[in-house]
Amino acid sequence: MEILQEGIGKGKWAIERVDDLILLSKSPELFEDHFILKADLNMKGIEFLPIGNLLTPFNGSFDGNGMFIENLTINCPKWQTVGLFGSCDENANIQGVRLTNCNITGADGVGGICGCNQGGRIEYCEVYGTIKATEEFNAIGCVVGCNCDDGIVDMNVGECTIITDKEFFTDDLEIGYDNDKIEDD
Repeated sequence: MEILQEGIGKGKWAIERVDDLILLSKSPELFEDHFILKADLNMKGIEFLPIGNLLTPFNGSFDGNGMFIENLTINCPKWQTVGLFGSCDENANIQGVRLTNCNITGADGVGGICGCNQGGRIEYCEVYGTIKATEEFNAIGCVVGCNCDDGIVDMNVGECTIITDKEFFTDDLEIGYDNDKIEDD
């Protein structure tokens, strides 16, 4: 991973290789930094672990820059909050990420971009592939599994095969469970 700019406590990083994305997922000390995808990434043959979780959420920014992440496979059937980003907090800003041919499995709170968005902003992303939840269907979506705490999930597109323990369907369901919409009704 190449640092583009250093700031006080936060850096701006370029992600140019698959190894860079893997390094980010294993480096919670970087979860408040800023990242920009500088090349298409083919993740074929790699089992990826989500960036962040409920205990250590991603709280930085990630600009997909219109690049593709292809063949992303995440296989965590017993984990809650699974996606490229497992969990995001209020300062997270994710935009322009394009997932194609993804295959993502988690227990509950499963989405292509983010398993659980707790107040962050997720916009202008695309997700195409298969999203699977192994526990009782509750929070599974093409882009975000669960959205809460005034999270913003807007202007995203995709088409996914959604598989749960009870159903199998193809949908463009952006958000599986949106606590903010339920509270507003």
